Amino acid sequence: MSHLAIVFDLYIQQDPPPLIPDAGPGELPGRLGENVTTFIASIKAVLIAIAVVMGLVGSGLIMVGQRSPRSGSSFGGIEKLGMVILGLAVMGSITSIIGLFL
Repeated sequence: MSHLAIVFDLYIQQDPPPLIPDAGPGELPGRLGENVTTFIASIKAVLIAIAVVMGLVGSGLIMVGQRSPRSGSSFGGIEKLGMVILGLAVMGSITSIIGLFL
């Protein structure tokens, strides 16, 4: 085995160093932490409810659009469903996205 292959194997086996050192999360003082957690949970519940309603609206537009194929309702419904799925994906990964900047 060549020296280059040995060096490459050793390099692959090592864990890469972190780009930004992780300081770990800190606790908010007093009841502020509880209030912030409650507020974020409430916003998340409202956003999930809106996503369900918009998913139903998008599905309804697809069904209505199938009755008259010349209208753009079904395409609008497909676009709405796509945006709902994208919104849910962003909402599920927002903590990781924000964590990149902290």
